Amino acid sequence: MNHALNIDEVYNQNLLIIDRVEILPRYRGHDYGLQAMHLMLGHLALGCRLAAIKPYPLQFEGDNPLGESRAWRHRLRLEKLPRNQASATRRLRQHYSRLGFALVKGTPLMVLDLDEGYRRSWPPVRGA
Repeated sequence: MNHALNIDEVYNQNLLIIDRVEILPRYRGHDYGLQAMHLMLGHLALGCRLAAIKPYPLQFEGDNPLGESRAWRHRLRLEKLPRNQASATRRLRQHYSRLGFALVKGTPLMVLDLDEGYRRSWPPVRGA
């Protein structure tokens, strides 16, 4: 945690991990995923020093991750999403940076320092 925050001492070691966010096609492109994460952070960040995510485009996961049903995977229409993994990952990182997440150097992780709670306003600024 100290490495991620680039500080010598961290007194609160609690970590909030957001494992995955799945958005149905009709809701994509409207920042609903970011809004959901914003709400999660607002409700779950209390008592945590750091929020962590590993931005990974779901269209590159293997078949049946986490035991999801075929019907649900079909509804997600992941095959319609971009096929360039590097580009898709870069776009996700840029997207999550709008909430304040920053890449941890040398890792695929992004973190958000919650030392003083989560106080960002909605909507986030594009390109922030």
